[in-house]
Amino acid sequence: MNNKNYMRLYISLFFITLLPSILLKGQSSENALLPGDSIELSKIIKDVIQNYPSIKEAEEAINSSDAKIGFAKSGYYPEIDITANYSHIGPVSTLTFPGLGTFQLYPNNNYSSYINYKQNIWDFGVTKQNIEFENKSKQIADQSLNFVKQKLAITVINNYYAILYLQKAIQIKQQQINTLNKHLDFVKKKMETGSATEYEILSTQVKITNIESQKLDLEGLIKNQFSVLNNLLAQPSNKRYVAKDISSLEYFVSNEDSIITNAIRNRDEMKMAQIKSDLAQIHLQIVKYQNNPVLSIIVSGGFKNGYIPDENKFQSNYIAGFGFRLPIFDGTRNKYNQSLAKSSILICNLEKDIIQRNISNEVIESETNLSVAIKKVKQFEMQLNQSKRALELAEINYNAGSLTNLDLMDATTSVSESQLLLLKSKIDYILSIYKLKVSVGEKIY
Repeated sequence: MNNKNYMRLYISLFFITLLPSILLKGQSSENALLPGDSIELSKIIKDVIQNYPSIKEAEEAINSSDAKIGFAKSGYYPEIDITANYSHIGPVSTLTFPGLGTFQLYPNNNYSSYINYKQNIWDFGVTKQNIEFENKSKQIADQSLNFVKQKLAITVINNYYAILYLQKAIQIKQQQINTLNKHLDFVKKKMETGSATEYEILSTQVKITNIESQKLDLEGLIKNQFSVLNNLLAQPSNKRYVAKDISSLEYFVSNEDSIITNAIRNRDEMKMAQIKSDLAQIHLQIVKYQNNPVLSIIVSGGFKNGYIPDENKFQSNYIAGFGFRLPIFDGTRNKYNQSLAKSSILICNLEKDIIQRNISNEVIESETNLSVAIKKVKQFEMQLNQSKRALELAEINYNAGSLTNLDLMDATTSVSESQLLLLKSKIDYILSIYKLKVSVGEKIY
């Protein structure tokens, strides 16, 4: 075997030996490149939803709604209070009767204490409408909480898979750099024997610099994603994580005939729009009822002095009666309040129509993206197989002398790039499934 054939065989064995390190990405390699806490998507979503401030804020809004409902129901309950008064009067009017003397009409010191009871007997539906209004308002608070949870969940999902993609991309780039550095050392040894040129060395160095630059960009991006995740979890901003790899894909099938109908029925935005429309209707009724009469009962009982003949003696006394209030003219305020309420109803109905159209567009877009994503997965699976086969042929052709070692190096790089493209297509497919589920109103938390 001559020196030239020996050198080609040596290079071929070098790349065959190196290839498994490019194709296999074990757990030990993961931890060496990206040390950090292992994380699970479901646990992150759970932790964020339990502790994120916007969730606490939405939950407090529900508590506030409960208080408003209780306040509205207070219209059914009586008002009871105790009053006590003291007053000193001077001068006091007197009457003089011949032979009988002079009498004071009132004592100088006047005392009184009462228990007062007031109850609306009938307000012609005002309290009922107020309670219904606050109950509907609580439903909006409930739906808002679900909406915030859904938004946070999809934010976490996007962040998680961004970290997964970037950490794998960094690993692949590092493996490419390691391979090129070994190749550079080998080419330098070849140049010493006169079987390699300076062009091969420079070309390899350019490839290394280019991939190192790409790796730096990826490291900056993953640092930003870690910062976002740490913000969601209330952790130190420099904490790092390792996302679990994709084991297998579950292919998602949607029912196109009913998916838009289900989306319009299940989406939180649509539910809130409907509740807002109902609230506008109730508000109109409340405005109309503002000019309704109110019938109430008043009872007050206690003790006071000032009764003749013994003006300083405390005597029990009471007052009982009915009250009736009927607004007659309010300066046209109620008229214009009704006009504003009717306008709010129209605005709410238009908002419902806009949301319904947006939901339909989102569903169609999500279905289209999902269809494209699965095709890309299959396409890049085929491309990876092709790149592996191309590498095998490159080795054979190199041994036959029809390819240079740089061509063989490009073939190994193509395998790594195909792996990265396949990973991205799988992540895009998974995210497309989540986005479709969100668009149809399915809970992902």
